[in-house]
Amino acid sequence: MSAAKRYLVLVTVFLALVFDGVELGLMPVASLSVSKSLLGAGFTPELGGEWFARFTAALMLGAAIGGVTLGALGDRVGRTRAMGVCILFYSVFAAMGAYAHTQEQMLALRFL
Repeated sequence: MSAAKRYLVLVTVFLALVFDGVELGLMPVASLSVSKSLLGAGFTPELGGEWFARFTAALMLGAAIGGVTLGALGDRVGRTRAMGVCILFYSVFAAMGAYAHTQEQMLALRFL
C-alpha cells in the first residue's frame, strides 16, 4: 500500500472515530430534549433520566455485541472490510435516530 493510501485510511478512520465520539458525547446533552419531544405531555425529569439510563445501557450492550461480532467478521473478511461494515452500520442507525417517533424506536436504534 502506498503512503498516500495509508494516510487516506488513517484520515478516514480518524474521522469515523471523531463522528462516533461526537454522537456519543451529544447523547447525554440531548437526552432530556429527545425524551421531552418523544414523550410529549407524559414527560417528567425522572422518566427522562430513566430513559437516558436505558439509552446508555442499550448503547453499551450493542457496542459489546458489535465488537465481538465484527471482530469475528474481521477475522474472516479482513479488518478493512469489517471496519467499513461497522462505519456503515453506525452511520445508518445514527441517522435513523433523527426519525424515531417513540422512545422504544430510539432505544432500538441506540442498540443497533
